[in-house]
Amino acid sequence: MSVSGVSTAVQISAAAQGAYALCSDGTIYAWGSNAATTPTTSPVVVTGTQNVTRLMFDAGMSSQNTLFLITGDRIV
Repeated sequence: MSVSGVSTAVQISAAAQGAYALCSDGTIYAWGSNAATTPTTSPVVVTGTQNVTRLMFDAGMSSQNTLFLITGDRIV
C-alpha cells in the first residue's frame, strides 16, 4: 500500500472511518474522518505522541474509530 506523504511507515491501522500510520521515526500520521478531529483525505501528523511502538484499534468499540497507542508494555 502506498500513502502519499508517508514514506517510512512500519505499521498502518485502519477502521471504518479513519486510518493511521506509524513511521520508523515514531511519527504518527492520520487521515479519514477522524484524522486529528478534522476530516482529510491527506495524511496529517498527530501531535503530542512519543515512544509509540505499535497502533491498535478496538473493533468492539461502537464508533470503530478508537485508536490505542502502545508504548512498550503500556496502552495509552
